[in-house]
Amino acid sequence: MSIVAGKNLHLEQLDVETAFLHWNLEEEIFMAQPKGFEVQGKEKFNEFMKNLGFHRCEEDHYCYVKKYVDNYIIFVLYVDDMLIVGANMEEIYRLKKQLSENFKLKDLGSAKQILGM
Repeated sequence: MSIVAGKNLHLEQLDVETAFLHWNLEEEIFMAQPKGFEVQGKEKFNEFMKNLGFHRCEEDHYCYVKKYVDNYIIFVLYVDDMLIVGANMEEIYRLKKQLSENFKLKDLGSAKQILGM
């Protein structure tokens, strides 16, 4: 948030409409594949973001960055909430369109409340 405020960037929010939290599951759910069960190339969302030119942050695997010549977009995923940070609204709209063509999402527009805060 300090980057957004300090650089006067746009902060947009999306919500995943069909996240697993809306279901009664009997199975154990892992946020990351347990050690020994990783299958390379089978992380659908990560592969999708890579194909769009985003790089996953090593410090936080749910944060992706795409750099342009004079610009960048930061994408953050937290369970069923998504945040997009950037200076160029055209690039943000393009990413929203690409995401919505592949995943069932609700565009919440400019972020006003994040994770209940």
